[in-house]
Amino acid sequence: MDPEDTRSPVVIAVQALFLLIIMLSSLVGNTLIILAIYRNLSLRSITSVFIANLAVADFLLALLGMPFTMASSITYEWVFGDAWCTINGMINSIFCIASMLSLAAVSIDRYFAIIKPLQYPLIMTPRVALRMIS
Repeated sequence: MDPEDTRSPVVIAVQALFLLIIMLSSLVGNTLIILAIYRNLSLRSITSVFIANLAVADFLLALLGMPFTMASSITYEWVFGDAWCTINGMINSIFCIASMLSLAAVSIDRYFAIIKPLQYPLIMTPRVALRMIS
């Protein structure tokens, strides 16, 4: 623990609890979304491809990035080494960018569904959707 850290143990515990709740909620919630889309045939649509992509990116961020970020936020130091610091930074960046691009894809999908409802099935084909998320 950093000697200059003036936070009380209660503040550290509350911070750790909130970060843990956020991480676990993200893992459970995104798992449920992925399972719902996988198991329910009526949820398999073009829009669901984008939602599933968003859920996978957020799940991987919670699984691979959040635990280390949470540990360093609580202790105010990085104890996992320089190499893992670089890798963790890349993991966080990649999955955050993937989430933002997935949200942009959902927005584009919904834009065409609203503005051109009759042409939407011709514009937003499964092939186009897969190209957008790849």
